[in-house]
Amino acid sequence: MSNSVLLPSALFPPISYFALILSENKQGRTPIIEHNDFFVKQTIRNRYRIYTAQGDHLLSVPLVSKSSKTLLKSIEINYEMPWQKEHFRTLNAAYSSTPFYEHYIEALMPLFATKFSSLLAMNTWAFEKVIELLDLSITVEYSDKYIESELEKDFRSTRNELFQEFKASYYQLNFDQGLPFISNLSILDLLFNIGPESRIWLNKAAQ
Repeated sequence: MSNSVLLPSALFPPISYFALILSENKQGRTPIIEHNDFFVKQTIRNRYRIYTAQGDHLLSVPLVSKSSKTLLKSIEINYEMPWQKEHFRTLNAAYSSTPFYEHYIEALMPLFATKFSSLLAMNTWAFEKVIELLDLSITVEYSDKYIESELEKDFRSTRNELFQEFKASYYQLNFDQGLPFISNLSILDLLFNIGPESRIWLNKAAQ
């Protein structure tokens, strides 16, 4: 496979992040996830969007240092703040009544119960765990040094969370009662709502 797009490391990335990876794989290309760039504020590196009873909700992981001059691999998570309890409580309130929350949440509990050495370590663990739970057959590379690139699809600095337009958009939501559908939330939204069908849905979206 040839290399294609450059992606930032992300915590529970938006659905379009996975759709883009699958789309590139279908065209014989291997996306690269950058592990050697500088931290970029207000990006998916340390935050993800979910759907609560009040609508779109942003969850962020507090950091010890988040200077744009700090390498991502050196960014440490602030465990003095009770963000793990807050994230778990919010996810539980938002998704505990979805069809597949109980099926998957135990596998994700290490993120809410243990301390990771860095933000990058946590993001990589979460990304690989989601791939495992989705039973996705995808190929990516992690950079071993910073990549100087002129590729058209270099998403490392973007604050736009839409990585690819969807060919399939709607799926059944837990909050269908009067609340609008919101596309491109965290992959967790898809996972908890439609479970094993997420793999089929993503493959259709990647066409």
